[in-house]
Amino acid sequence: MAWLWVCGWHYRIRIKSSLILVGSAGQRLCKVGEVRLSPRETRCFHNVTLTGQHFGSVHVAVGRPTDGPQQWQVVSDEPTSIETFAEYGQRFQIEEGFLDDKSGLFGLEDFKLRDAASLERLVLVISVATLLFVSKGLQVVHRGARRVIRAFDIIAS
Repeated sequence: MAWLWVCGWHYRIRIKSSLILVGSAGQRLCKVGEVRLSPRETRCFHNVTLTGQHFGSVHVAVGRPTDGPQQWQVVSDEPTSIETFAEYGQRFQIEEGFLDDKSGLFGLEDFKLRDAASLERLVLVISVATLLFVSKGLQVVHRGARRVIRAFDIIAS
């Protein structure tokens, strides 16, 4: 977070429930995981620090999106709200895309390329393939043919 601050970048980062929130006057508020919420409830803590390094001042949003027990805890350099989770979700989709490229669908790690030019060309091919897949998928959804594709997928497996 300190490096992002030096770069002048804004951030939304998921944090561990074991971190302790400390108020602006130095008082211990609670561990992030001790915040108990009802389903679909959000609670925001503004201008707090995170221990052990007393990093901050930061803003923390804690939310429980569903009836399940899992809560999300996100720290930000900007004041938090329920919208913070949507912003974090956009970042999460990008991470999943990188994961697909690296070790998932395209298996980029399996190529074991050592020279930058070859890796650059491979990433270009993967990017074009991804663009093609997404474009075709959007066409299928736009035409209302999603069920036809899903039925084909079930028959093929």
